[in-house]
Amino acid sequence: MHRHTFAGLYDICLALTKGQRVVGNDLDADDKNMVVITGANQGGKSTFLRGVGLAQLMMQCGMFVPAAFCGSVCDGVFTHYKRGEDATMKSGKLDEE
Repeated sequence: MHRHTFAGLYDICLALTKGQRVVGNDLDADDKNMVVITGANQGGKSTFLRGVGLAQLMMQCGMFVPAAFCGSVCDGVFTHYKRGEDATMKSGKLDEE
């Protein structure tokens, strides 16, 4: 059974950079092979996905995860980000690419 459920998950890097409380997200994707993340421009999709990826990596390394997190161990964590986000941009990663 494939497990991927969390409550209150947030991007730990964003929280450390902002120095203030950030909003967490919940997901129940147990036994799901695919999850589609949609939303408006500047709606937090990239931040959400970065948080999920970091949490998976942290969990697999045996580190604490910033959420109530349950996940299966994966063979690999893959990303398409070629470089860091530009904070001066007026649009998101999809517009940039």
